[in-house]
Amino acid sequence: DVFASDGRLAHQTTVPLPEAVMIHDLAITPEVSVILDLPLTFRAGRLLWDKFPIEYEAAGAARLGLLPRYGGAEEVEWFDVESCLCLHTINAFHRPNGHVVVQGMRLIPDGPDSYISKYTPAFPYQWVLDRESGTCVEERYLSAVPGEFPTVNPRVVGQAGRFAYAVRPASVGPVTKYGGKTEANLYTGLVKYDLQAGGVAEEYTLPPDVFFVSEATFVPREGSAEEAEDSGYLSLFTSEVDGSGEHRGSSMMFFDAAALAQGPVSTIKLPSKLPYGLHSTFVPWDQLD
Repeated sequence: DVFASDGRLAHQTTVPLPEAVMIHDLAITPEVSVILDLPLTFRAGRLLWDKFPIEYEAAGAARLGLLPRYGGAEEVEWFDVESCLCLHTINAFHRPNGHVVVQGMRLIPDGPDSYISKYTPAFPYQWVLDRESGTCVEERYLSAVPGEFPTVNPRVVGQAGRFAYAVRPASVGPVTKYGGKTEANLYTGLVKYDLQAGGVAEEYTLPPDVFFVSEATFVPREGSAEEAEDSGYLSLFTSEVDGSGEHRGSSMMFFDAAALAQGPVSTIKLPSKLPYGLHSTFVPWDQLD
């Protein structure tokens, strides 16, 4: 689905796939939408064996597709890539030489059920697609520090941006009061990836017993259109628990994206306790009409 700036559905198309797979996210450029056809398959027959119907099939085909913004299924350009999963994209953009760069959080589960019932860390990764040859000419990690739920300044979506922000996992194990997978993860760090130089530009770790329960949302500083890419704030929700896992309360934290390591510039206590929600967005007040 393609929506116009006024929220109207402007275009819709269906792209048949060889297998039923779970696609959780996509990336966009001004020209194309990037389809992640990766081997996280859905097979109803697994229910007969008391198994979750979605599993990772390491031997399955993995490919990325470029669908023209207002195109149809017959116009998709497909590129084979190494087997993996990518639940959340970072960005995508066109290079002057015609290559399309796709960035996302790549993970490789160690078994069929290790996406659903166990935690698998994800790392920022980059694919370079050569449309002339129809091949992926480069795949590489952008950092050895794991993270999830990445975000960028909305001003650089579809362009070659420098920074991405993500919450960083701290430990693997039961999530006590929050429930979830048999193995789940707690997020206690905030990471600023340098997508051009590679590695981590800055990071911040929460105090003990405080956890991020949302992804980072980038809020551009007013009047920052001509300023640095990291001119803005990151907003996140947090929750605090005691040693027994009892919920003590929740807050909303704001970080200066250009000085993330200095910690939150503002913390607002919330009247309600928040469970894990993770996905979030920011809408300016004047756009809520």
